[in-house]
Amino acid sequence: MNPILLNKNNTTKFILPMVLSDDKTYKDILTDNFINAYIADFNKPEYDNMILVVFYEEEEIGGWKEVYIHNNHVIYVFETPKEQEEDFFSSMAGLYSTLTDEYKKRLLQFWEQEEGSDMHCILYKINKKKNDKQVKLEYDINWSRIDELFDRFDLNYEIYDMGARVD
Repeated sequence: MNPILLNKNNTTKFILPMVLSDDKTYKDILTDNFINAYIADFNKPEYDNMILVVFYEEEEIGGWKEVYIHNNHVIYVFETPKEQEEDFFSSMAGLYSTLTDEYKKRLLQFWEQEEGSDMHCILYKINKKKNDKQVKLEYDINWSRIDELFDRFDLNYEIYDMGARVD
């Protein structure tokens, strides 16, 4: 699966693995029950800069700080791991190539991506080139942001109950 093409928000693509055990992959969490992950709840400021993992029904998922139900969704609230706060904020800023090497490896492992994959190229800022001409990656990229190879977070999609949702 190419996570970049996945119809989920950037929190799911770049932050979700922070709160899951290292032996988990996307196959364990992205079931039909999974909706999305978010960095806050619009109606609950106490959850700002936390990681919310949202399901249609209860799920066996460990390590959460709190759980609540809203809009018939089960929401698991996780604190951002202290050792990954820098990666959390770098992801939110769209600075994917500045993530720690350890976390880049975790992302690739979680998504089961190999060297040369779109995710790998985004994390390590590798342009796929052929004969000195830019080859289009498998997704649309905003080339006006040449500092990184994937768009920044759009908070309309990254905050639960903000209005625009991917589910």
